[in-house]
Amino acid sequence: MTLKLLNKVLNRMYTSTSSVSDLRFFINFLILAFSFGLFPLSFQAQDIHFSQYDAALLNLNPANAGNTECDFRLIGNNRNQWQSVTVPYRTFSMSFDTKINNFNFKRANLGAGILFNHDKAGDSELSTTQIGFIGAFHYSLTNDSSLIASAGLNGSFYQRSINYEKLRFGSQFNGYQYDANSPNGETFPENNLQYGDISLGATLKKKFNDSLMVQGGFAYYHLNKPRQSYYLDNLTKLDALMMIYVTAEIGLNKTIGILPGLYIMGQGKYREYNFGGLVKFTTKSINVKSVYFGGFYRVKDAGIFKFAFDYQNLRFGISYDINVSSLKVASGGRGGLELSLIYNFCKPKPIRFPDSKICPVYF
Repeated sequence: MTLKLLNKVLNRMYTSTSSVSDLRFFINFLILAFSFGLFPLSFQAQDIHFSQYDAALLNLNPANAGNTECDFRLIGNNRNQWQSVTVPYRTFSMSFDTKINNFNFKRANLGAGILFNHDKAGDSELSTTQIGFIGAFHYSLTNDSSLIASAGLNGSFYQRSINYEKLRFGSQFNGYQYDANSPNGETFPENNLQYGDISLGATLKKKFNDSLMVQGGFAYYHLNKPRQSYYLDNLTKLDALMMIYVTAEIGLNKTIGILPGLYIMGQGKYREYNFGGLVKFTTKSINVKSVYFGGFYRVKDAGIFKFAFDYQNLRFGISYDINVSSLKVASGGRGGLELSLIYNFCKPKPIRFPDSKICPVYF
């Protein structure tokens, strides 16, 4: 019943049969992706993540590698969280990706990227380092490239370490105070862990006209379920993490546009729902081309406020999480500061000169 009603609405909105067909295809893709998100997932650990999903593109989905209007793209992200409560969680990410058009595929091109992540958390300085190598394939489903499907694969190497010397135990209190020289009575395993990891993803992007672009994505992380125990216990594994999202860019006029987004993440019994958007102001300046501000709400956890601007080929973003969970009693509402940089390298277009020029002859 819902699909029949939707078809009637689409037929009234669009006179072009191809536009209706493309939109139906896009909606079916989203329905399929969200239906996967309804299945329960079974695992215990949680991954690092950023609040600025739109500025951590290769972390969001490996299918984003090479999906850029320019030739090369460099992205940097830095997050500092829970400094007001305990030892802060610090997360740093950097990625580089490019599109490859050398194979002369009809209506298709490849993308390649490399991803580096480093995270340090808590008193024990639990550290995670990731180096990922990403490949993607982008295919235009229409002749005018208004509907593009992408798929990507990420093969990563991880190293995790823990500093046991930073931990304190009850046996080290002598009745009066803490004594670091007292034996803790613990036998520790190795403090380093290495493993390989595989993730995949897909996106579908539809440009309806100059004022409307919609994109949906689906990503599935830790396909191989790597071992996570320092005790060489194969029963403790990092199972799948699933991300589903929908974003859009809607131009209200030549100056103002809105960029809404919905992001859903599932890992074990945990679910994370983010929704909100940004307002985009296009300026007449040659240098500062656009200014963005707005925010998102992470359900039962935090309100996220963001400001960003485009300066030539650089986009800078800053956001802050206002904690609204039960932890706000300790945090005072202070969550995490996050910075992002995106730089696009566009090769200058070659200037073609005529091979020869006939000059007039004067007598």
